[in-house]
Amino acid sequence: MNCDFTALMELTTPMESMQMESTPMEYWQIAKDMSNQILTIRDPQQDNKTKMGAVGILRKHLVNCILDENLSKLTALYRDKKAMNILGYDPMAIATFVGQMLMEYPEPDPLDNA
Repeated sequence: MNCDFTALMELTTPMESMQMESTPMEYWQIAKDMSNQILTIRDPQQDNKTKMGAVGILRKHLVNCILDENLSKLTALYRDKKAMNILGYDPMAIATFVGQMLMEYPEPDPLDNA
């Protein structure tokens, strides 16, 4: 997908940006959301605007994860694997990272919270 970053920024509304930055998410939620964004990007049924929105959300998650010192071992999977694409990182390295994060931070069993 060849798109410039300014187009991406136009598709992420200020409200979406604020909401993502101000709403704390647990690691399992971040991992699950990144996985969902990847599925959206890969889905041929989705239009470009939807895919670009997913790219913006995924990129923000990736940058935020790099900034989180608690995730430094996991982010090593993609952090130094830069690529000339809209995400800025190697897609296979991102997929590996998200898969590993899903394994390390699984969604808690709803019964555990009761």
